[in-house]
Amino acid sequence: SKDVGAETADSRAGEAMVHKGIRLLKEGVSLKEVEQYFKEVVNQPGHVLNSKSGKKWVKSAVAGLRKMLDRVLSDA
Repeated sequence: SKDVGAETADSRAGEAMVHKGIRLLKEGVSLKEVEQYFKEVVNQPGHVLNSKSGKKWVKSAVAGLRKMLDRVLSDA
């Protein structure tokens, strides 16, 4: 289907959130603060993820970041 799955604007924006989240976590920003930052960003008018389905990427990105943190901390 057109505009569904990998390489869509939504999926690229969601993937970018994970990369940005990793950078923020490395800078010492808490996961809760990262989530709040993402929510503020996607709620901006005209943002590619400013839709009901688009905002699900925030939850997905934060879940991925949480899993990475759990894995890294459990290996430490």
